[in-house]
Amino acid sequence: MPHLHIEYTANLDGLDPRRVLDAAMAALRAQGIYDMPTAKGRIRALDHHAVDHPDCRQAFISVVLTILPGPTPEQRHRTSAAITEAVASAVPRCTGTQVRTEVREMDPCGYTSHNVR
Repeated sequence: MPHLHIEYTANLDGLDPRRVLDAAMAALRAQGIYDMPTAKGRIRALDHHAVDHPDCRQAFISVVLTILPGPTPEQRHRTSAAITEAVASAVPRCTGTQVRTEVREMDPCGYTSHNVR
């Protein structure tokens, strides 16, 4: 924990998914408050998407970071802003591309983990 989910529209020409994921994970690590040895990151393209209407050619990147309770609202805001900036700097310049990050705090009662050995 934490879990980082990145989705991007497949119409983002020239996007390097590994570069984007690495930038987001580095921004998360730089905050110094998350348990990085248990952090998970993933990125995937969205073949079907819409912004305003289905035929719009506008691109976007959606980042959702799920964390356990603990960080303050200010720390969550700083984390969101840092990830947004890191991801935006790692994508090709494309007019109108939206990068949005949401930090979600989960209920720890509904989270379990098991390391298979």
